[in-house]
Amino acid sequence: MTEDSTPELQDLQDSERLYLEAVQKEREAQAAAITKRAQILLLCEYDETGEEIAAELVNCRNDFFYWVENYVWIEEPRSDIQKIPMLLYPYQREAATKIIGLLEDSVKNMRKHDILAEKTRDMGWTWLLITIAVWYWLFHNKSSLFGSRKQDLADTLGDMKSILEKGRYIIRNLPEWMLPKGFKLDKNMGHLLLKNPEGGVITGEAACPDFGRGDRKFFIVLDESASWAYDYAAAQACGNSTSVRIFISTPRGPFNKFAMMRKGEDNVKPEIITSHWTQHPIKSAGTTRDENGKPTSFWYREECKNKSPDEIAAELDICYETSTKGKVFEAYVPEWHAKKGLRPQDGRTIIRVWDPGLTFYVLFMQIDNYRRVLCLKELCLENAHIRDVANQVLSISDMCFQNFSFIDYGDPAGRNRNSSAVETPEFSTLMDEYGIYVDTSFLDSVPSYLRVKNRIQAINNKLREQLAPIKSQALLIDTDACPILDRALREGYRYKVDKWTKRVTEQVDEEHPWEDAVDCLGMGILAEIGLGTNKTSKSKLEIAKNVVSWGAYNNKRKRQGW
Repeated sequence: MTEDSTPELQDLQDSERLYLEAVQKEREAQAAAITKRAQILLLCEYDETGEEIAAELVNCRNDFFYWVENYVWIEEPRSDIQKIPMLLYPYQREAATKIIGLLEDSVKNMRKHDILAEKTRDMGWTWLLITIAVWYWLFHNKSSLFGSRKQDLADTLGDMKSILEKGRYIIRNLPEWMLPKGFKLDKNMGHLLLKNPEGGVITGEAACPDFGRGDRKFFIVLDESASWAYDYAAAQACGNSTSVRIFISTPRGPFNKFAMMRKGEDNVKPEIITSHWTQHPIKSAGTTRDENGKPTSFWYREECKNKSPDEIAAELDICYETSTKGKVFEAYVPEWHAKKGLRPQDGRTIIRVWDPGLTFYVLFMQIDNYRRVLCLKELCLENAHIRDVANQVLSISDMCFQNFSFIDYGDPAGRNRNSSAVETPEFSTLMDEYGIYVDTSFLDSVPSYLRVKNRIQAINNKLREQLAPIKSQALLIDTDACPILDRALREGYRYKVDKWTKRVTEQVDEEHPWEDAVDCLGMGILAEIGLGTNKTSKSKLEIAKNVVSWGAYNNKRKRQGW
């Protein structure tokens, strides 16, 4: 320690030094692996009898780790050398051993297994799982399915951020003699599909209520499933298509299926695997404890510099109970506003609210005789053509709301938005081809800068309104049929929080699909009821006070024994 340094400064300097030493140690290990691999490939290249190649194939087929350490290459865009040998860290070897063991048990003993992998961001989990999938695909003709929040994240040709493109990278860099018989790089690796001519396939799919239905798979991966809009429905849908489901994610609040499974509050009781940054040899290099006893390191402090407290808690510390700072709808109480199995009232019109965009959302709702807002069904599609949306809306209308009349409202943007430069605007297509007139006039008199604010106010007014004589809230949501809207009101729809001042701004964080769901609910209320209760007609019951404080409502409930 120098004369001018303090113990705290010395600790910081030591931590950075240990981090740099860990980085250098990994580079040396990679260089040694490259040399070893070159020697193996050289022996196989000059193998006149074929014995060396045959022996290598047997070793790779029987030992996943041998194959990975000698033949699998991955891309690391942040490194000076982007193509690097895949060298598994101890926590990755332990996770792979457990996963492969459960996969083998599912075949040998006909057992079903669910695996939940909670992780700090950037722990190499996507590479690990696609590597396991390619190994089973290559040597054991097994099929797997990878799901992601959006189709582009599941697979985008040429984009290494997508899951299946990582699989293509691994396959392209294998020696030719290791590829399946008849395999062609340009023929057998199409969009969302890696096909082994001798058997297995690796497919990709976007999250949706019917995710994974169809052909059986050896295992199914639900990547970053805490962020899926239809997480409960997707998990149920793929349950009969495989014996092994792997849920992988960083936390995203406490109310999604991933969080509920982790806390033991779901009917699914998975095997838990935790990958915390303190298990990573580089990220944890020089780890010490801060004044609160919390682990910290040079890498950790660098990551914290550009992350909000919520991001640090969820993405680094694997914390599910993140702050609700910026939450818009504090008045939404699921115990009061959620009602599963909600039924429409006969004789009342079904309202369909359309919000076009890359995330196309349609809400089916109704205003009943008591002027309650009933949210009955939702449809959410990614990158869908207006005709696909219209056909599904009509199908839902026919199956769920027979003998009801309909009225349609929508975002004025739909009057001008079209699916391509040569097509008519989407709402015009609905009118011309399907006879669906989407009314947008209710927003014409509202300046664009006030529309979001008015929608929020309209929803909050209904959330705070109670109908005491019938012991009901004025806004009810069928959470089974409208899971996206439920998540949006619980936690998804928020005001932006300034990263530096930590203050809540007045600007909404326009994150899909939460924004789309809230927009539809707000538009439906504005179109039929307006901003406040002054536009509401009297219900069949005479209500002394349409709006009461939450405290007064709680006291009244206690007195009447509700």
